[in-house]
Amino acid sequence: MDDGANVTIYFAWSILDNFEWLLGYTSIFGLMYVDHNDLNRYPKLSAYWFKQMLKRKNS
Repeated sequence: MDDGANVTIYFAWSILDNFEWLLGYTSIFGLMYVDHNDLNRYPKLSAYWFKQMLKRKNS
C-alpha cells in the first residue's frame, strides 16, 4: 500500500489458523470467538489490538 497498491480489504490470516483446523475445537486461535451454541461471533481482545494497530499504520 505504501508503494501504491490498491488494497480495499484485508483478512487477518495466519499459519495458526491451519493448526486450529487440525486440532478441531480443542485449541482456539484467531481474532474472533465463535459461540458454538448459537454461532454468534465475538471479537477477542486481540481483535481490538489488531484494529488499533491498523489505525496507527494508517496515521
